[in-house]
Amino acid sequence: MAFKTAINLLFIILFLITPLLGAEPPKDSLRPEPEDFLIRIAVENKEVTLTMAGDDFVRTVALEGGNIKKTPDEILINGKLFLNRDGFVIGEQPYPLDSIDKIRMVIGNNSNSEIYFYKKTSATQKRYRSKKQNEISVLQNIVIAKDQFVRGSVISFWADINVDGEINEDVIAIYGNIQIGDNAVIRGNVISINGKIDVSKKASIYGSMQSSLKKNKFRFDKWKKWSRKDRSFSPIVKFHYNRIDGASPFLGV
Repeated sequence: MAFKTAINLLFIILFLITPLLGAEPPKDSLRPEPEDFLIRIAVENKEVTLTMAGDDFVRTVALEGGNIKKTPDEILINGKLFLNRDGFVIGEQPYPLDSIDKIRMVIGNNSNSEIYFYKKTSATQKRYRSKKQNEISVLQNIVIAKDQFVRGSVISFWADINVDGEINEDVIAIYGNIQIGDNAVIRGNVISINGKIDVSKKASIYGSMQSSLKKNKFRFDKWKKWSRKDRSFSPIVKFHYNRIDGASPFLGV
C-alpha cells in the first residue's frame, strides 16, 4: 500500500513540474540579440567592451586606452569615428543623440554590468515627439540643478554628471564621474564606467550603484550598508509631487 502511494505521489509531482521544464525563461533573463539594440557596453573583470549594432553593421571592440582617441569634438575608436557632439556613427550610418529611446541595465556582482541602448522606433518617436525623455551629452558635462526634473535617464559619454535634482530613471556616465548632491532624487540605478561616484548621504537613490573603478569599492560598500541600515526596517511614508507627473503617495518599509 505504501509503495502504491509513493508511486501516485511521484506521478503527481511529475505532472506538476513537467510544464515548468519546457517553459521559456522570463523575458528579463533573455539577452537581446544584436539586431535588437543599438549600443551595448559591458564591463567584466574591469575590462570594457563596446558592441555597435547599426542597421546593417555589428562590431565588438575592447575599450582600452590605446585604441581610444579623444579630441574636444569627437571620440575615435581604432581610428574610426564613433561619437561626436551630434551623435553616434555606427558603420557609415549616423545616429543622433535623440535617437536613443530605452536604456536597459544588467548589474551583476564584482562591478560587472551591461548597458543596452535601444533606438527609437517610429511608434515611440510619434508618441514622445513633444516630450524630452533622456538627457544625453557627449564631451560636455551635465548639471541637473535641484529644481530640475528629468523624465528619463541622464547619460554622459566622456563627460561628468552633477545631480542635485530629480531623475526618474538611471544615471550613467561612460568614462566620466558622477557627483550626487544633498537634494538629489534618483529613481533608477547609478553607474559609472571608468569613473568615480561621490554620493551625499542626504540623497535618495532607489536603485543600485556601481563603479568600475576598484578604488571606489570600499566607499561604495559603506554607502550601501548605511542605506540598508537606515531604510530597510523602517516604515516609509512619502508624498511625492512633481509638475510633470502630478502627485503620488508611497507607503512601504
